Amino acid sequence: LTLAALRFRSTSPTPGVPTVFLMGGPGIPGSVMTPIPPYFSLFQKLRDIGDVIVIDQRGIGLSSPHVECAASPSMPQTIFADTARMIAFMRDQVAICAAKLRGRNIEPTAYSTVESADDIDALRRALGIAKINLLAFSYGTRLALATLQRHESSIGRIVLQGVNGPGLVVKRPGVVSRKLARINDILKLDSAWTPPVD
Repeated sequence: LTLAALRFRSTSPTPGVPTVFLMGGPGIPGSVMTPIPPYFSLFQKLRDIGDVIVIDQRGIGLSSPHVECAASPSMPQTIFADTARMIAFMRDQVAICAAKLRGRNIEPTAYSTVESADDIDALRRALGIAKINLLAFSYGTRLALATLQRHESSIGRIVLQGVNGPGLVVKRPGVVSRKLARINDILKLDSAWTPPVD
């Protein structure tokens, strides 16, 4: 297994504690976010404080091997009819993916939050860094909290944005629907907004 990370050296003459950026998803590589202007600007500002390290968690991005499986080409029309149907469909898809990975001699249970938390500390040790700060977004906050729990003595500060706490992994369609309805209500109040034409 190879863990990939981008390290942006600090611009400070006296660099402080490096910041490790943990992207969300799970499954979105940090390296993909680096050239996106808001993230690029943020990383450049953080370099004034210390090094910035952007990780591609195990199984994704520049890390290897990749553990992605193709999405099902046919999704039942009733998948979102109720929670039980959605979970049953997803469970079947995960089982199919796990079997394919095991066929490639990849054990899918080795690609967990706990394993990724240990990867962060292994990277810290490999770079010879005493302490790191964590900056995390969405699922990355779950990973940051697991890293803190397992390696507290090597963590300085943590910034969590869009916290994904325990029990919040399954995103049900009702929650998304309510958010979209609220965004629609807000847009209706903006006289400059023109609704798209179907």
